[in-house]
Formats: sequence, C-alpha cells, structure tokens
Amino acid sequence: MNKFNPQGRWPFVYVNGQYAQIGPGVPPKVIDDRPFDDVFNELSSGQKTDATNAITAEAANITRLICSATGGQPEAACK
Repeated sequence: MNKFNPQGRWPFVYVNGQYAQIGPGVPPKVIDDRPFDDVFNELSSGQKTDATNAITAEAANITRLICSATGGQPEAACK
C-alpha cells in the first residue's frame, strides 16, 4: 500500500492487486459543507442531485472493479 500512498494523505482504492485509484472518487465540492445526514437521506430516498449522482457512479465503478478482479464474485453484487 505504501507504494501507492506513502504519506497516507490521499484517499485511495486498491482492489486485489489489479486496480488502484488514488484520490477521491467523488469530487469534494459536491459534498463540502453538506451535513452527512442530508446526503445520506438524499441517497436513501433516491433523489438525483450532483452529490448522489457522483456517489452512485463511484459505487458502481468500485463494484465493477471488484467484480472484474474476483471473476464475478459475489454473484449477487456482480449481476
């Protein structure tokens, strides 16, 4: 892990030694100064905002990477 993020300062995703992403997957400006509960409630209710669109897209990307790295496992998540 230190190879990709030696100072431990940046958010990163590392999947099974096959994929690495350094930096936030969601632009900070879409959630800066927003209460966590507001963003959570928007996600839970299915509202379409810049924040929920970015978070949903990043979740789909991470899921795709995991499914690719694991040969489609867990099947329920990789359908």
